[in-house]
Amino acid sequence: MTTITMASSHEALVFSSVFPVSAHHTTPTPLATPDLGFTGEGQSFGGVDVTSPLLSSRPVAQEIKQNQAWSVATRYLSLARAPFAQNSQWNLKQAPTRDVSDALRYLLVGEGAQATGDDGQGLLDWYISEIRGHYLACVQPTIQPLWKPEVDCRNLWSLLEETVNRLGQAQALYLQPLRDYVLPIIHDATSSTSTAQQSVAPSKATHLASKFRRDLDSVITHSVPLQLVSKALRYVLFDAACRIFDVHPGQADRRTPTREDVLHARNRTVRLLRGLQEVGLAGDQAQRAFAHAMDKLLGQFIVSHHMKVDWYGRAPVAKKLRRWIKEGFAPFATEVMECLNAGGPSQPFGPLEIQQWQDMATQWLGRARDCITTPAARSHLAISFSKQLSRRLLHAGATTTHILNVYIYVIRAFNEMDPKGVLLDRVAKPIRRHLRDRPDTARIIVASLLADVQDSNGNTLHPTGDISLEIATEMLHPVASQHDHDHDLDWGNMAWTPDPVDAGPEYRKSRSIDIISSLLSLYDREDFITELKAILGAHLLSATTPGFEKEIRLLELFKLRLGEEKLQACEVMLRDVLESKRIDASIRGTISRNPFDATNNTVPPPVDVEGEPPLNAQILSSFFWPPLRDDTFLPPAAVRAAQSRYSAGFERVKDMRKLHWMHALGRASVRLELEDRVVEEEVATWHAAVIDAFGEEDGGSGEVRRSVAQLEAGLEMDEELVRDALEFWVGRGVLKETAPGDDVFEVLERLPASGDAGGAAASAAAQAQAARPAAVQAIKSQQDVLDENTALYRQFILGMLTNQGAMPAPRILMMLKMAVPGGFGGGVEALRGLLGGMAEEGILQGGGDVWGVKK
Repeated sequence: MTTITMASSHEALVFSSVFPVSAHHTTPTPLATPDLGFTGEGQSFGGVDVTSPLLSSRPVAQEIKQNQAWSVATRYLSLARAPFAQNSQWNLKQAPTRDVSDALRYLLVGEGAQATGDDGQGLLDWYISEIRGHYLACVQPTIQPLWKPEVDCRNLWSLLEETVNRLGQAQALYLQPLRDYVLPIIHDATSSTSTAQQSVAPSKATHLASKFRRDLDSVITHSVPLQLVSKALRYVLFDAACRIFDVHPGQADRRTPTREDVLHARNRTVRLLRGLQEVGLAGDQAQRAFAHAMDKLLGQFIVSHHMKVDWYGRAPVAKKLRRWIKEGFAPFATEVMECLNAGGPSQPFGPLEIQQWQDMATQWLGRARDCITTPAARSHLAISFSKQLSRRLLHAGATTTHILNVYIYVIRAFNEMDPKGVLLDRVAKPIRRHLRDRPDTARIIVASLLADVQDSNGNTLHPTGDISLEIATEMLHPVASQHDHDHDLDWGNMAWTPDPVDAGPEYRKSRSIDIISSLLSLYDREDFITELKAILGAHLLSATTPGFEKEIRLLELFKLRLGEEKLQACEVMLRDVLESKRIDASIRGTISRNPFDATNNTVPPPVDVEGEPPLNAQILSSFFWPPLRDDTFLPPAAVRAAQSRYSAGFERVKDMRKLHWMHALGRASVRLELEDRVVEEEVATWHAAVIDAFGEEDGGSGEVRRSVAQLEAGLEMDEELVRDALEFWVGRGVLKETAPGDDVFEVLERLPASGDAGGAAASAAAQAQAARPAAVQAIKSQQDVLDENTALYRQFILGMLTNQGAMPAPRILMMLKMAVPGGFGGGVEALRGLLGGMAEEGILQGGGDVWGVKK
């Protein structure tokens, strides 16, 4: 080993042998002095070692060499206290001179290391202390101002990148001497020794390097606000993931990222994470920040547009989510963890880990009940779902049919998540309240319950906007069984579960989760029964099913829910149509046999019935039916003859009873033979009477024209029905108006060509007729009844307020329903409209909602 050269003369050596230099006397170190150690026992604080050199085991010359080598090495390794400038680097160490290399080798692996017994650790400890002082003086003052308590989220990316950049420059300055000069000396120290000793040197170098790196990371991490860095990293990772996977929480105007945008976000994230790992900031705090970001990403992805539920198509989204977990989320998480665990063991997610992620994510879709076991989670679900309903569904833009369909989906979903029904009761309250406030809810529910979803061939029908397909489909399911015994007292029920902890003291789950029962409980009995009678009556009059199985089942369901005594009228209506079939068959048989007339004791002469159309009748008990249209007009002569024969047959079957024909409620099958086509339609009776009036007159020839006035007079029909029939046949291309606005019509024997003006007009009229709703209904609406009885209501209200004084509108309505024959054909809003009209005429006066006679 090369010895350190000393600049001393022969005289100095002789002098020092006679008068040895004190052991504590060394050549001063310009910039740093060696460690003097701790004070010994019996020694004053701060003193130096006064042990006699004769008693010292270390030779004086070796002590001097040690001090001189320490001075040279520490002078080289010392760091200049130069200020840090942005976007610049400190000057790195130049290659050491021969003297410096000899001093480092002496202290690290030479006699100096053997004399102290620390294997060079003392020099590295001094260097760490020097780094700490340099860092606190030059680097930390430039880092702390960046991390203020309040930082704009838009600047977090640049803030982290600038922090990593500055710490990386400082770390490069600190590690360069160790990497380039110190560790190579340790590796090369045993080049001339035995093989056994060579195997120890790499282990020693690795140990010293690892310890130095830990000490350096400790200096950096204890001077950086880790909580702020962790929060910033959490935001940055979440933002990067949203950019990569096209998730935009809270942004309506989202832009789909391009491939270049995704690649840029991924590379920038990897570069930042690797920089954090290099400077020692990728520890447990960074991994926890990554876990928080990924947890938030999963929640946002599930509620994003990627996982939008197809309520109508019912397409499953679990497959889409599993694919994203496997092909998107897991590779991204693997790449991030590799960056945070650089230099350590890192394995990508295997099939087991990916399956666990899939199971955790798909629980929201398939087994959501496992995620809402705590009261806080259940409350969060109910509140969040209710807010979504209020914002996206419960508004004037949504149709009643759509809201009813969504309500059914909600019932099904929450019955799966919470069979006890506590969550459903919470989220369904705003929906039910909104449905009650809509005037057409009851009508749509009853009409949907009676609607057909399949034709005779099993093909699915597409109902109109006033029919809910989901409600109609529910009627095809069997009625939920109603068990009388209490399941909570069934000691053998192994599937029993206690009531949820968030259930109220008055909570009692319904024994049936039948959707139809939930819909029927929306309204009070009286309001629902009134609507039910009107719709059921119209349906029974137009129904063609032979057994009325659906109607019987629906009526039984209504009895269970609304009470049997309230549905007596509906039961009579159903019995009427069933009894009518039997009576109709009996009467037709009586007519065909032409039986003996017991009254006159003679057989009536045979009647020619060849020209009469077949006639079927429904015999109704008018007292129990809702108000029916009683419009009168003259049917065709053949129909009148058939009605006379049918009435005679009825009087023979039902003694002392007569029929009153209600022409406006019937239907007729019409076959029209025109010059170029044959038209067959099933129409209302007034439609058939009007088109029959355009038939060829006896002995006449040429086109037959009829005006509106002529039809009114000849058929004794109201103008409303006449115009409705004319519009119908014009829309079917059978009639046409001779001139616009003259109210004269004629038969269109030949259809004009499609390119002609007449053909275009006929096509437009057909489209308008198809889009126009039916103007005349068999059952009178509440508005029709109100208009007919307005005079009666006004007289009763005036007399009541004159005798009893001013009353609020709800009380007036109650009195009208109790005292007026037939009740009041409307609700409180209709009554307020009637009262307002009387106030405008100066009859009444109102203050708030209290009305009285104007004095």
